[in-house]
Amino acid sequence: MGCVPAWRHWGLPPLYRSGVVYRFEPDHGSGNEDFALPPTVYGRGWADCDDACIYRICETRARGVPTTCRTQWTGTQLHVLVRFPDGRLEDPSLVLLGKWPQLYR
Repeated sequence: MGCVPAWRHWGLPPLYRSGVVYRFEPDHGSGNEDFALPPTVYGRGWADCDDACIYRICETRARGVPTTCRTQWTGTQLHVLVRFPDGRLEDPSLVLLGKWPQLYR
């Protein structure tokens, strides 16, 4: 992931302590997608699922945890999750919504 080397220079807090909230993009449902990097997400204060995953994966990889992303079809749209090396899936969207972190197998 290209933004990992920049993580330390950005000086951003961890996603779950950043104050960033979850929300859909303004163009949600239009077919247009904006993949925002962590400084943009932090600066605007919100993220959709892919933005939150980019932030979280950058954060965990900078700490040496080789996380990846996984897409999941919800029946009407794609949803992006963080996958840990042991196979656990984390849904940053649920965490940012204030719900208990949801982990899947």
